[in-house]
Amino acid sequence: MSNALAILTSALVVVATSQPSSSRGPRQSGDVQIRINGPVTIARDDTASAVLVINHDATIDGVVREGLGVVNGTARVRGQVNGGVVVVNGHLEVEPGAVIERDIMLYHSTITRANDAIINGVVRDQTGFSVGAGAIWLVWLSFTIVVVMAGVLFAEIAPVTLAESTQLLVKHSGQAALTALVVVAAVPALAFVSLATVIGIPLGLVLILIVIPALSFLGYLVTGEVVGWAIAGYLPTLHESAHRHASIALGLMTLQLAVTIPVVGGLIGFIASVLGVGALVAHGWSRRSRAGPAPIPVAVGA
Repeated sequence: MSNALAILTSALVVVATSQPSSSRGPRQSGDVQIRINGPVTIARDDTASAVLVINHDATIDGVVREGLGVVNGTARVRGQVNGGVVVVNGHLEVEPGAVIERDIMLYHSTITRANDAIINGVVRDQTGFSVGAGAIWLVWLSFTIVVVMAGVLFAEIAPVTLAESTQLLVKHSGQAALTALVVVAAVPALAFVSLATVIGIPLGLVLILIVIPALSFLGYLVTGEVVGWAIAGYLPTLHESAHRHASIALGLMTLQLAVTIPVVGGLIGFIASVLGVGALVAHGWSRRSRAGPAPIPVAVGA
C-alpha cells in the first residue's frame, strides 16, 4: 500500500474515532501533533489533543485526549488514549497500566497487550479495507433515487427526444448497436489523441470528464425507458404524462435491480448504457439529416 493511502487512511480514521474527553487529568500542554520521519513522545505529565506519526514511533506516557495514529512505526501506549488508535503497517504495544478508551484499528499490523492493560473498545484487525453490505445497499439506493429522478426529469423536459430514441432502439436495434460501436470506439480514441497533444488537452479532458459520462448516463436512461415500455402494458390506465413518468421510473428501477446480479450485473449496465448512447446519437443524426440545409432565398426581379 502506498504511503499516501496509508496517511489518508490513518488521518481519516483517527478523526472519525476521536471524541473530546471530559476527564480531568494532567495539565494540557499539547495540541495536535503530526510528525513525519521523526518520533513523538507524550511525557507522563503532558497531554495532546491528537497524535499522528508517519515513518517513526509514537510513545504515549501521558494522555492523548482524542486519537492516536501511527503509519510505518510502533505505537507504545503506557498512559491513556481517550479516543481511538489506528496503526497502519506497524505494531501496537499496550503496556502495563495503559488505558485505551475507544476502538483499535490495525491494518497490516500487530499488537501486544499487557494483562492489566485496559481496552474499552474493540480491536479490529484488517488486511484490507472493506465496505459492509449495508453501506453498499445504501449507496445503491441513493444512486437509484438519483437515476429515477433524472429519468423523470428527462421525460418531462425532452419527451420527444426520449420517445423517438426509444422507438429507434426498439425498431432499429441494429442501427443503434452499430452507432454505439462507432461512438464507443471513436470518442475515447479522440480523447486520448487529444491528450497526447498540448493544444488538445482541454478537449481530451472535456471528453473524458464530461462528454463520455454524460452520454453514458443519458444512454442508460433511454434503455430504462425501453424496459419501462415493456412493463407499461401491465400498468393501469393513466394520464399520458403520468404514464410516461411511471414507465421510465419502473424501467430504471428494474435496470438498477438487474445490475445487482452477481457476475453479469455490471455487463448488463454497460450494455444498457452503450445501446442507449447508440440510440441517442442515431436519433440526433437522423433528425439533422431530415432537417437538411436551410433554403437560400432567391430574389425575383420585377
